Order: sequence, then structure tokens, then C-alpha cells
Amino acid sequence: ATLFYRYGEERRSRRLARVLVEMRRESSLERSDQLVAAIDRAIPRAMTQDRARIFQALRMAVNEEVESLTTALPQLLEALSSGGVLVILSYHSIEDRLVKDAFREWSRECVCPPGLPVCRCRGRRLGATLTRKPVRPGAEELQANPRVRSARLRAWRKD
Repeated sequence: ATLFYRYGEERRSRRLARVLVEMRRESSLERSDQLVAAIDRAIPRAMTQDRARIFQALRMAVNEEVESLTTALPQLLEALSSGGVLVILSYHSIEDRLVKDAFREWSRECVCPPGLPVCRCRGRRLGATLTRKPVRPGAEELQANPRVRSARLRAWRKD
């Protein structure tokens, strides 16, 4: 249930988890159409986007996408040279939130941990966000490649 709620932002995640457990007791779930049947049973009038969010949640969990991004962001900051620009393209609101929060934290005047009694960074920010809001694909790009519809681009420059 947590997986569907956290990664799929599915409000009816507990109900879906219960149905999946019930169906697994009857027989093993091995095919995607069985998952679709479970979704339809748990979520009456489930739309294509509801199903897509649930499959997305499974993909994100299996591929450890959020964990990979959480690990990569500090490493990217460390590897970036002064004056270098970090550009990140995200395809999901959870990923975009992580990137936005990291860029905001790195752009603050003091980046020391809150529990530190004395500021060690001397109140100097690490860099500046170059994109106040995420850059979204334009109409022409969407026409050429509809799969980019959820893409968000953010950029940050290291001081």
C-alpha cells in the first residue's frame, strides 16, 4: 500500500493492496492483465491514468528510481566544477520535488545542517537556480514527441 501511495500517489492504495493480497491467496499474480483486473476490482471506474500511475509506482520501486536520484544529487554537486551548470530532466512530480528541494537548499545563503551550533559555510551559498519554474515542453515538441508531456527541466549553476 505504501508503494502505491508514495510512488503512484494513489489515494486508494490500501484498498488496492487488500485486493492484491486476496487475489494472491487464490493464485499467483504473474501477468500484467492480472494486475489490471485487481486495479479494476479495487478501484471502480478506474481510468487509464489510474492504471498508469500504479504501473509507474511498481516501475519506480523496482528500479529504485527515487533512491538513485537521492544518492546521485549530492554526488553531482560534488563533481560539478565552479561555474558548471547542472541540468536535470524529471518525468514525475516526486523526482521533480527532490530536484527542486536540492536546488533550493544549495541556493540558500547558509547550507549548514540545522543542528550545527556554529555556521561552517560562512553563509555563502553553493550556487544559484537558473530556472525559477521548471521548463515544460512546448507545443511543437509535444507534437513531435508526445512522450515528453510530463517532462520538467531544471537548471542550477555552481558558484
